[in-house]
Parts: sequence; structure tokens; C-alpha cells
Amino acid sequence: YEIPNGVQLIGEDAFWPCKLVTLTIPASVTTFDKWAFSGSTDLRTIYFYGKNEPRYYINSCKQFIILT
Repeated sequence: YEIPNGVQLIGEDAFWPCKLVTLTIPASVTTFDKWAFSGSTDLRTIYFYGKNEPRYYINSCKQFIILT
């Protein structure tokens, strides 16, 4: 799934429950609420184009790729 460009916030429990395997986050996302990715147990790869990486809020993701 690709989050649309222009989205600035990923809110609390935004992906609960989530069956996504791959997620692309655009550079426009600058804020991640606590637990934004909780329950995302199938999430394996995140492609992130921003600067404020949400590392602390992703506990089950196997591969986190920062792209510029």
C-alpha cells in the first residue's frame, strides 16, 4: 500500500488491525502518533521517503528502507 502524497500525519492505531505486507510512506508524512503501527504483524517492508523515521513505533517490521 502506498500512502498518498500530501498526508502529513499517521494517527494512533492507523493500521490496526493490518494485513499489509509492504507499505510506502511519502516524504510529506512528518508525524507518527504512538502505536500508529501496532497490530501490523504482517508488515514486512516499509519504504520511507521522509526524514522523521518512525522507528520507535514499528516493532514487527522486518525491513525498513529509507529512500531519498
